[in-house]
Amino acid sequence: MKKIAISCITILSFLSVLMVVYSYHPEVNLEVMKKKYQYSNSKYVNVNGLWVHYYEKGAGDTLLLLHGNGGNIHHFDEVTEELSQHFKVISLDYLGHGLTGADPALDYSNQNMLAFLEAFFDTLNLGKVHIAGNSMGGYWAMLYAQEHPENIEKIVLLDAYGGICQNSDYAPHFMPENLPFAETITSYLFPRFIVRSEFEKNVYSADSATDKLVDLHYDMFSITGNRMYRKYFSQYEHPRDLIKGGALTQPILMLWGEKDAVHNLCEANDLVSRLDPERFTVMKDVGHLPMLESPRIVEESMLDFLKG
Repeated sequence: MKKIAISCITILSFLSVLMVVYSYHPEVNLEVMKKKYQYSNSKYVNVNGLWVHYYEKGAGDTLLLLHGNGGNIHHFDEVTEELSQHFKVISLDYLGHGLTGADPALDYSNQNMLAFLEAFFDTLNLGKVHIAGNSMGGYWAMLYAQEHPENIEKIVLLDAYGGICQNSDYAPHFMPENLPFAETITSYLFPRFIVRSEFEKNVYSADSATDKLVDLHYDMFSITGNRMYRKYFSQYEHPRDLIKGGALTQPILMLWGEKDAVHNLCEANDLVSRLDPERFTVMKDVGHLPMLESPRIVEESMLDFLKG
């Protein structure tokens, strides 16, 4: 029995070492990933002391694109080319994401995000724009539109956060990032399979979780400060009922993945009842990221709505 116990301990120790070796992926400096992932015409603008990464292409009326939590500017790559044939498309990495990186104060409250968008608008002198947002980006697009209706022409919501499904549990859930020493440990250890697993939860078909996209997210989360975004984001409240239908007078298009497991159709229908959108389209066999999963339908729907 003693020999068996020793053998088990040896095997477990060996497996633990393998796990550590497999998971070893220390955080990297932002400048390293800029060289790998910025566009040939990427731009950076100082917004409240932080150099914000954004992309601009096309001419005409401005269309601002906002990705969701855990996302980045590249989530719109599949639709930007066609949209930029008709609009001046601006997409950005917002606070805590992509090549913008972490907010210096780690403040991901609604108040700070609105202040960030306000400063971005002012610094670039954007004036009146169309705005489109996926998930949390859609929520902040709506909050900004409520505060500054004079700056928003039309709104496109792609599986946006903000819907309320009765009897759903919206209480904070367990997150590994909140465990003791998690911030120190994840500075060095970050298994790739976790990123793949999280990404696959956001798409309906596993085929959409390509190695290229998983690598992109793995690298973006490797930027110093980005891995702990969820921890600090969760320290602030982001009430769903802040979205007031009567406060949004702009025409709204809602595009929703039929198979969205993050913000389901129950939440979508609640937003429909509160916002009374001009158009509401449910996309068959699509999950939470329609611009990645079904970009041609997203392009067609957005262009028909925005140009109409």
